[in-house]
Amino acid sequence: MENFQLAPGLFHTQLNLIWAILHIHQGSLEEIGGLQYYISLLDRVRLGAEHPDYRTLVSLATQVLVGHILLYWEIVSGMSLTALADRKSTAEELKVFATKIYHTYVSARAVEDVSGQPDLEMQDRVLRNIIPLNRDLLIFYKLDLAIVTITFTPILFFFSRNHAADSRLI
Repeated sequence: MENFQLAPGLFHTQLNLIWAILHIHQGSLEEIGGLQYYISLLDRVRLGAEHPDYRTLVSLATQVLVGHILLYWEIVSGMSLTALADRKSTAEELKVFATKIYHTYVSARAVEDVSGQPDLEMQDRVLRNIIPLNRDLLIFYKLDLAIVTITFTPILFFFSRNHAADSRLI
């Protein structure tokens, strides 16, 4: 019992989480907002295998999440990122934008707002795919960042019961 572990290692937790995200949000090529759509769009053919390369999958997840967040900044602010940067907004204004982005495109409440509505327009069906994907990618990103920076509070939060109720992945 020299190498006994009470829980999986952090890398294996990350690996299983990103594979679960791929499995849950894979979708199809035609389904905008599914990961298969982004895999095709970004020409990441190696991700079609049964066990895709971990680093390539993390790179895809980061590109999708960052791309979505940048798009939401433009939508919420009503201006391009360049114009927003040139405007030199105050911290309070940026916080308002960020809060609106989180509550509209990432939070559990945003997921509830678009889930279970059978007669949605095309744009709303895309949001029904993208909002849970945003939430799950952000969970992965926060876990990855906490591990890389050796910040254990977010890791403990990740494994807590309260957070588990907010995600299908845990």
